[in-house]
Amino acid sequence: MTLKSKKNNFLVIVLTIATVLISSSAMLAQQEIPDKVKDIMLKGINLVDSAKTPVDISKALSLFKAAAAITPDFPDVHYYIGKTLVMLQGNTRNAVKELKKYLLLFPDVPDKASVMAEIRKLEQSLKIKRNSSLLGVDIASLSDGIYVQRVFEMSISRGDWRIQKLRVGDKILKIIRESDYRPNILASSLASKKTITFASLTPRVTSNDSFWSKPQEGIEKAINQLSPYGIRLQPHHFKMEDPESFTKEANKILESSPDGILLAPWGKRESLKFTQILDQRSIPYVFIDSNLTEANPISFIVQDSVQSGYLAAKLLDYGIAPKSNILMIHITKDLQNANHLLQRETGFLNYFETVNHKSHRIIKMEVSSDEIQRTTSLNTSIARVNSIDAVFVTNSKVHLVAGMFDSYEVRPKIIGYDLIPKNTELLLKGKIDFLLNQNPEAQGYAAINLLFDRIVRKGKVTNANYTAIDIITKENYKYHITI
Repeated sequence: MTLKSKKNNFLVIVLTIATVLISSSAMLAQQEIPDKVKDIMLKGINLVDSAKTPVDISKALSLFKAAAAITPDFPDVHYYIGKTLVMLQGNTRNAVKELKKYLLLFPDVPDKASVMAEIRKLEQSLKIKRNSSLLGVDIASLSDGIYVQRVFEMSISRGDWRIQKLRVGDKILKIIRESDYRPNILASSLASKKTITFASLTPRVTSNDSFWSKPQEGIEKAINQLSPYGIRLQPHHFKMEDPESFTKEANKILESSPDGILLAPWGKRESLKFTQILDQRSIPYVFIDSNLTEANPISFIVQDSVQSGYLAAKLLDYGIAPKSNILMIHITKDLQNANHLLQRETGFLNYFETVNHKSHRIIKMEVSSDEIQRTTSLNTSIARVNSIDAVFVTNSKVHLVAGMFDSYEVRPKIIGYDLIPKNTELLLKGKIDFLLNQNPEAQGYAAINLLFDRIVRKGKVTNANYTAIDIITKENYKYHITI
């Protein structure tokens, strides 16, 4: 590489570093910020955002270092120290050190990829500067911020100074656009000191084996990460077998009037009554697990229930002969009020209409989760036919059915939903053939972040968000990735 080309590369890197201002927001770690530290950081952020001279940047750096002295293990003070050092001549090496400390203290930070990319850029600038004998830059104060004015290069062959003057205007604006400059959400959150309240309404978790323990894990993780922004959660839970408990908890939410709501619309009738009131009050809400087309959520995160039912039928059809007996089981109290189960049934039946020449017999059942009632109903249905060749359970309660066929000389092919512990255990024992998984942890996590993006960041969010339909077998289950 020629000296001239090295110099040009360096100019671009320096400009990029100088204009990625500290007002890019950083996600904070899972801990409370002392009020004193909040005030110090806010002053520093405001100084950078309104800086007129390099002296203002130096003052901001002093404030961030003061915050670090109070809370040395708080990751974000190191983030802001690093971002400020980037803007001051001759501090690139220390900036890298601070940004690396930020990642060390908060290894699970959501913006990890972007911070690592910035570290690589800074390290590359150090390498280029060292190899090309570039000795420094001047920082100039303009009306709308701090920019690189000129770069000094020592000509080794001639032994004199050469100064490269920069055309600041268009170049800087281009780099700002490429750097994805965004308003500082942390600064406004610290300044307002307002608590943003989200409410969640999901089915009650009865055990760690429950499907609904998984979305709850994702919800809690997101709230922990966003809590330094003043985000708080009011969790509410209802009994799936008791629609009145849904209405009772929904009324509690309406009384508290939260800023946004995460909702699992399990009971269609009750959910629509609730969301109509939310629409009237202009309270934004996000659906998880199921969507209601009659409602107006800002976003929903679901598996395509019709398509997943279709896929379940196709997988079973691969392993059975023509004229097989197929048991389709809904384990729920009120099927007509369980919209996503009906959609899975629709997809399942749609597939078999495409292979009607195989003349399969499909036996539909709606049974209770109560063991005695369930066993009696299944035994009665099984007794009516010579054999059961395949079983489709439309929810995560497939483990309640799989063990009932242990006495069969040839076990039926069985498929159900979700990688919860009891299902996984029977999958590994060969009593369940397939599980269709929808990554429920990620649904809860993403739903909270969608509320945050819309309510706090004032951004646009995608309305329809479909999760992958993961086909899990005993051979690949351990490679399934959760959040």
